[in-house]
Amino acid sequence: MRRYFSTIAAFVAHGVTLAAAPVSVDGTLEAGEWAGSERFELQSGASVQLKHVDGDFYLGLDGFPTEGFGFACVFLSLGDVVLVLHASAQLGTAHYRLRGDGYDPESETYDWKPADQLWREDGWRSHPSSADGRQEFQIAKRLLQSDRGDAAIAVGYVHYPGGEQSPTLGWPEGLSDGSVDAQVVSGWNPAQVKFDIERWHRLR
Repeated sequence: MRRYFSTIAAFVAHGVTLAAAPVSVDGTLEAGEWAGSERFELQSGASVQLKHVDGDFYLGLDGFPTEGFGFACVFLSLGDVVLVLHASAQLGTAHYRLRGDGYDPESETYDWKPADQLWREDGWRSHPSSADGRQEFQIAKRLLQSDRGDAAIAVGYVHYPGGEQSPTLGWPEGLSDGSVDAQVVSGWNPAQVKFDIERWHRLR
């Protein structure tokens, strides 16, 4: 298994700005907080922003659909493990481990936690999703500085206009794997999920 490169070197190599201004993880995406971040525009009009501060990694989502209830999951690949960072009305982490040709969840259900407890125990935090299509995530450097392998991320976003589920939006765009699987993003943990990690945004 290849070891994960140092966090700072990884972000410099990928072009993510090492900006020092702190980010309040509250879903407001204040312009000053995200100044100097790397920004990716999606065809849908939404955007994804990446920022690195003091070893921690921040991800901001803006302009996602606001019709009905919507929320995002961040998928973090570390070696043979994929973490699903779920932030809907509740916050929790799912752990998927590579078995054979797919990934199996360690549990079929989430252990929902308050944001502060999630930060202490799971190494990341967000906030309950809002109706304005914005979300922010913070991932601790202790989670990224893992010996489990190179890190990569993807985002899946699902929303329910009129109570009906719409197709899942994803980043990087064009994915058709488990990161845009409606069951996985919605909080179900099915077995033998396929993750196309080679097409995710690699942090190296």
